[in-house]
Amino acid sequence: MSTGEGKTRQTDSKTTIFKRNPDVNYLVKMKSSRVLLNEIKKKHQNLPFTLRSLEDQRSKLGMVELFEA
Repeated sequence: MSTGEGKTRQTDSKTTIFKRNPDVNYLVKMKSSRVLLNEIKKKHQNLPFTLRSLEDQRSKLGMVELFEA
């Protein structure tokens, strides 16, 4: 996290920046995950994105299935 002065600091909050791996074939079960994956492919392709840039609030539920470690 940055303080805005160019200096970083450690926090306990989770990051909300994600990047889709184009080499991975995502096999998803939930409809919200499919909607989210299609939106990511259209808008962001290989670029990092944040949760704020997603249009549909319901599709954010699919983040758990797409990006679970």
